[in-house]
Amino acid sequence: EVLYSTPSQEYPFSNLEVYFIDSLTHNSYVDYSIILDEGNNFISFWNLPIDNSIENIFSSVNNVFHIIGESYASQNLGNNDWVGSLNYIERTKGYWIRANSEETLNISGIPSEEGLLYELGNIYPEVNFISYPFPIQNNIEDALPDDIENNFFGIIVEGMASQRVGSEWVGTLSHFEGT
Repeated sequence: EVLYSTPSQEYPFSNLEVYFIDSLTHNSYVDYSIILDEGNNFISFWNLPIDNSIENIFSSVNNVFHIIGESYASQNLGNNDWVGSLNYIERTKGYWIRANSEETLNISGIPSEEGLLYELGNIYPEVNFISYPFPIQNNIEDALPDDIENNFFGIIVEGMASQRVGSEWVGTLSHFEGT
């Protein structure tokens, strides 16, 4: 799609003038859904909208009771009225979500094209609620960079876990998947 605009005061028309564009951004939204079971759900978000407030993210569901992050939490008082210290959802974090019944959480956002930086051990030295920020599945060995994989002792997700024994991962968790 080609968009035409009228000349502006900032860039007036000039015959044979050359303009340089420093960067272009795209606004291609990607939609996905997260199925929330009744009870506790440990989830992460591989894609978020620009407005990543909990009021915006959870506006499509009615039965989410509370959200707990690594050191923050918020509770839904009803009608998407949230109270607590957790105000925004981040792609690098994991969250415990309590739903009073099964729900489908619909997300629409612009994928990030830049690398993500994970700061581990800031709050608790050995426990981190982090995300797997990709829509595809990946084996533990392939997902963790080789130069830091030895720093991980174990990984726990909702209903599964694995522990590093020597150079192997042992347990019920064999791969990561988005959400």
